[in-house]
Amino acid sequence: MDKMRKVFPVRVNGEAVRLGGGLLLTSLQALGVRLPFICWHPDIIDSGGRCRACSVVVDGKMKPACTTYVREGMIIDTKSELVRSLREAAMAVDPKFKSETRLGSAAEILALRPSSKEGTVHPRTRYVIRQPELCNHCNLCVQMCRGVQGVAAIGELRDGGTDAELSATEVKGFHGTPLPQTECVNCGQCINVCPTGALREASALDVVREAMRDPTRPKVIQFAPAVRVALAEEFGKAPGEQSLTREMVAAARLLGDNVHVFDTNFSADLTIIEEANELLERIRRSLTGEKRYGPDDIHEALPQITSCSPGWVTFVEKNFHDLLPNVSSCKSPMQMAGALTKQYWARKHGVDPNDVVSIAVMPCVAKKYEADRPEFSTDGIPHVDAVLTTREYAELLRTHDVDPTALDPTSKLAEFDRPFGIASGAGLIFGATGGVMEAALRTAYEVVTGRPVPFAKLDVQPVRGMQGVKAAAVKLENVSREWKFLEGVEVKVAVAHGLSNARKLCEEIRLANHHGLPPPYHFVEVMCCPGGCLGGGGQPKPTSMDIKKERAKLIYKEDRDLPLRKSHENPAIKELYRDFLHEPMGHASHELLHTTYSARRPEARVLLSQSSDAKFVKDDILHKRYPEGSRALLTNMFSDVVDVIGYVSEGAIAAIADHVGASPVNIESALSHYHYFPRSPETPDTTVYVCESIHCRQHGSDRVREQLERRGIKYHMTSWLGWCVDGAPAALVKRVGDSRIHHLANIQSPNDPRFDSLDTFENPLPDINFNVLSMRRFSPNAPSVIEDVMLSDADKNILASGTCPVSLKAYATDPEELIKDLDCSMLRGCGGAGFPTHIKWKAVRDQPPGRKCVVVNADEGLPSTFKDYYLLRNQSSRMRMLTGMAIAAHVVGAKECYIYLRYEYKNLKPLIEEDFRRYRTQLNAKVPDDLEFIVCLGGGPYVCGEETALFESLEGNLPQARTKREFPTVRGLFDVPTLVSNVETFAWIPSIVYHGGDEFHDLAMLPELGGAKLISLSGDVAVPTLAAIPMGMTLRAVLEESAGIPIEDIAAVEVGGLTEMLTYPSDFDLPLSLAFKPGHLSAGGSIVVFRKDNFDPKHIFRAKAKFYEIESCQLCAPCREGSKIFRNTVDTIMDDDARLNDDTLDTLHHVFHSMELLSNCGHGKACGKTARIMLDNKQKTQMSLP
Repeated sequence: MDKMRKVFPVRVNGEAVRLGGGLLLTSLQALGVRLPFICWHPDIIDSGGRCRACSVVVDGKMKPACTTYVREGMIIDTKSELVRSLREAAMAVDPKFKSETRLGSAAEILALRPSSKEGTVHPRTRYVIRQPELCNHCNLCVQMCRGVQGVAAIGELRDGGTDAELSATEVKGFHGTPLPQTECVNCGQCINVCPTGALREASALDVVREAMRDPTRPKVIQFAPAVRVALAEEFGKAPGEQSLTREMVAAARLLGDNVHVFDTNFSADLTIIEEANELLERIRRSLTGEKRYGPDDIHEALPQITSCSPGWVTFVEKNFHDLLPNVSSCKSPMQMAGALTKQYWARKHGVDPNDVVSIAVMPCVAKKYEADRPEFSTDGIPHVDAVLTTREYAELLRTHDVDPTALDPTSKLAEFDRPFGIASGAGLIFGATGGVMEAALRTAYEVVTGRPVPFAKLDVQPVRGMQGVKAAAVKLENVSREWKFLEGVEVKVAVAHGLSNARKLCEEIRLANHHGLPPPYHFVEVMCCPGGCLGGGGQPKPTSMDIKKERAKLIYKEDRDLPLRKSHENPAIKELYRDFLHEPMGHASHELLHTTYSARRPEARVLLSQSSDAKFVKDDILHKRYPEGSRALLTNMFSDVVDVIGYVSEGAIAAIADHVGASPVNIESALSHYHYFPRSPETPDTTVYVCESIHCRQHGSDRVREQLERRGIKYHMTSWLGWCVDGAPAALVKRVGDSRIHHLANIQSPNDPRFDSLDTFENPLPDINFNVLSMRRFSPNAPSVIEDVMLSDADKNILASGTCPVSLKAYATDPEELIKDLDCSMLRGCGGAGFPTHIKWKAVRDQPPGRKCVVVNADEGLPSTFKDYYLLRNQSSRMRMLTGMAIAAHVVGAKECYIYLRYEYKNLKPLIEEDFRRYRTQLNAKVPDDLEFIVCLGGGPYVCGEETALFESLEGNLPQARTKREFPTVRGLFDVPTLVSNVETFAWIPSIVYHGGDEFHDLAMLPELGGAKLISLSGDVAVPTLAAIPMGMTLRAVLEESAGIPIEDIAAVEVGGLTEMLTYPSDFDLPLSLAFKPGHLSAGGSIVVFRKDNFDPKHIFRAKAKFYEIESCQLCAPCREGSKIFRNTVDTIMDDDARLNDDTLDTLHHVFHSMELLSNCGHGKACGKTARIMLDNKQKTQMSLP
């Protein structure tokens, strides 16, 4: 453990211990506590929190150890029966863990988990193969590609586009394009982190096995330096325990006859001779304009950048065309060895090059791609016929029952063939990041000065280690006569490993070029893979930076132990130049050892230059409305494109990606998670979205679907429109060329003429005609000065007078006093969580000065809730909300206010924007000039009502809840302190500020609760009703005043909406509150009433199960898989009248209980609770649901 790492006293499984700070998972591992996990990787910062298999109890709550940080005083339980059973239940639905679970009925549970993919292999390239049915959605491949490598060639895409019932997420390239046509560089790092085998390299074993069966053909096998220090891990050895340099050679000779074994370290030495001389020649020509050797057209561009990493070469070809002249013309060591094998060794031994099978064992998947490049062939004969990764070589040995760790390293079989088996330590260290640079400096410095490089024992420490970018400088003094032009020159070098680090160096070089500045370096080494070749995409799994460090130690130890440590002192290299190549950079070298590289354009960039959509979107939408380089408001961009084109085309995606500086697949991935932004060119000019909420189904939404189908009109389903509470059954209509959406409400007749005029009828802002019940209906003695959010007289006076006394008072009052008033009011968040508002405000205010945000969550996607639509539809309550936001910004010190508005309320966006303009310019509100109000549209998913998913959507990321769930008051939108509340909460603020917190508090029927709350009533009621009820009022009293039907006719109600359980008459006398106290009902946002003569619990549970499944954001396994099991369990119970046996019911109970406790956000937790209670009732009755 790092001595500087802080430790904390905690209790683990009842024992007092001290744990190091950081992630709980790694701290427990250091303590010797083993936990299963699948979605976390130590090298990927944002990984974890998806599979939930590592969950433990922390202070009485289940939390994933991979996203929980150690803090003082924690009480941690990792092995109680409850923890183990819940963890196993989570693992039971995961394809990785299903064979390891102890749950006896796991197979039956898995049968209830529908497979969305057939068990087939989907090759996307000749180098990377994916098997979707093995994918467990850990997202490590995407995070590695995007976050660590900075390539972003793959993303999590959902098929289905505009349907509410989206298909499962699948990892793909942009628009399903084959990976070679995307940004992919074939590095294989995605394979390295894939825990299930869903991604793997395309195997060349069949080619090799076939060759081995033919004793007449010479087989030449070369081994890369990094292979020998990792191969033992495939045979049970610990990382860094054993290098198999000679053993791997002996093993190769046991595979067949006529096998010759070469060391790629030899050609690495050869690379250094050519590359060092190329560098010196570039510097000579740059400084003096004179040529000494090499072709006339040699590039003079500095810095010279290495070319031995094929993934890096592809990266620069696809991303930095202007830096191609900087890339060394030297082939990689593998290709130099391959060329010499076919064109020198074969001819020297009288063998037809066509008969030689050239095999390379490499740590790298990209080498497979490199071997296929036409540049690396002569007269159509490839220099390398097959590339095996280290993993493949180990598999080959195992099929021959060969364990290299058991072979004798002193045997004659263990010797490389000469002369290509003689190599220096400089060639060996190519396997580690910085190794090429160190080897080059050992040679170049000595060539120029005649002296060894001035580092102890030739170890060039400044370029060693796992730091992402390393820089060093070596001054040349007392140089030999022919290098006098270098006297006093400080040679500046840099090393980068991992492509995100390479990008940083490229940008630095490009910036210097752009401004006409001297190059920042003379020589740059880039290795595609983190850690260099020893961390290559074909190395043994698992791999991590710690494992790579152990492998590097082996490389450097072997280098120190070798008698030969400088490439230019290799006698076999000298012999090769004497007998064949003659001189570095000479004609023979140019023909065999050098090549050229060319610009390549991913498919998205082709679209960007050729697609008319791309040009239109970029010029007419993006440049005119959105700042470049920012992904914020991405959903607004999608909406604008759909308004004009009708769908978000490939060209539009490419244009958006270019405009915001993101990868096209990242943009498409985010796009695919929204309901209302079609991606198909077959999208009709008029698109219909039919509401399938329980409310609309009760009023005939199936009839609407039938009429649309009869007329051949394409439609999609959506979960809840909001305004349809007064217009069921209803549908939303979107037309190309019209920025508005139109509302098809109260469709009662199959011959409704609007069916025949969908492309022309208009209804952009439907009025909702329902009862509006003021607080005075329930609390007639409330102070007369209080105006609730639904009374508009005071607001009308404000608008008429041109002044805003609330704002004036707020800006004249000490912010701390305003927070005290909120405390007195006992106002809680009105979205359902019920968190005390004053605590949020104070927490954000107490954060250090800097960027802060205020966010309104106006994405009320829960079916049966419609209060936001009412509040936003009316100008008076809109102004109250805006005033509340402005006051909040003043108190907490924010300059940015965002309103996240659900897409179904899209037409309200210009009204909100106009009201803020009026609020700022026409009212004497004293709003600071630098206060911004920005309205961002949602896209349909219910999860964006979850505050962290809302933040992710606003930031332009996938709309999924964050797994590392810090308080938004500390790290919210854009990772800055954020105050987030819903529309109603902000709308109450003006009254509290103007009249005082005590008067709001006194509205409550129970003093310990305080205040009031808006409730939407729908279902089997006389008239849909929006009621402002005092906290503490009983459910019975609300129903008697608001339902409009006899209380005795009510069978049950949903208090809080579809995601809550049914409440029966026996609990109608419980008080409603937001305090979550025992014996209270959560006020939530809605109440749905079910009459006895219209009460079908099976239908209700079916609707709940469908909603939970289709609205799962697919991020965490308990919710993603558990919601599928819940839906199919409901279908099984209902459709087949099945009686699940007790063991299966108990196991399902464990699964749903784990879902309730382990899911990442409230959606999965609510689903688990609903499913578990349903099972409880099933077990009680074995006849029907409650």
